Amino acid sequence: MKKLLSSVLMLFIALSLNAQSRTLKKVMAIRMPGDLGRNGASLVYHPVWKKYVAAMAGNSTYPLVSFDLKGKPVSDTSFEAGFDVRGMWYNSKIKTIQANGYNDFGWTNFKFDSHGNPVSNELFLAGQNQPDPQSVGLFNDKLQRVYFLKDISIVEYNMNGDTVKTYQLYPKIVGDDNMGDGLPEEYNKTPIYTGIPKGEIGLLNNVYRQIELFNLATGKPTVTWKLPEDAPWNDNFNFAYANGIVWLFDKDLRTWYGYK
Repeated sequence: MKKLLSSVLMLFIALSLNAQSRTLKKVMAIRMPGDLGRNGASLVYHPVWKKYVAAMAGNSTYPLVSFDLKGKPVSDTSFEAGFDVRGMWYNSKIKTIQANGYNDFGWTNFKFDSHGNPVSNELFLAGQNQPDPQSVGLFNDKLQRVYFLKDISIVEYNMNGDTVKTYQLYPKIVGDDNMGDGLPEEYNKTPIYTGIPKGEIGLLNNVYRQIELFNLATGKPTVTWKLPEDAPWNDNFNFAYANGIVWLFDKDLRTWYGYK
């Protein structure tokens, strides 16, 4: 009986995950103002202010801008981030947006005024607390953990910058029954964290125009989200997940396109 119940449960989980596999549609666009920077570092949603906040990667003088729910800039578009952003996330415990930076920039808290506009940042963890200089941090708000992609693994850090655990990923090459032993070239080197049970980590497959979600515990792919053919793609950066929406950055148009 236990084996039967276990089999039924596994079948239910498989069917539930398969039902989540779908084709995404473009739902909105957010254009970064000005002409500073080429790569979109990250885009994050602030649920208290109900605003999106986006930053460019490459220099601490690049802008950090807030946008309303329609994608319109609502903060000073010339405001400098003061931090060379790579990953960025909202932390509900302290109710603000945090980021990890390039190389040894460390991790910082962004400060906002009473209207939800960024005004400054305050470093809370110094040094290179990440696998590589260009690592993009992802945040598990429930566990208060930061994840980074290293080679073909997800490395988990606590908020003190200590390594907690490493999770191996097994991206499956379409048409091949074998799991790859390294991150194939067709994938963007920046992952996303969705928080979806058994599909927590997402990788962008540029060749097959799809986002593949992975079960963090097993490292195996579980769900596929197909993208429209005209969706922008990049080898690194320019890929985010915020407010239940997948975001891809078009470097030529300086625009984040949201898909859901």
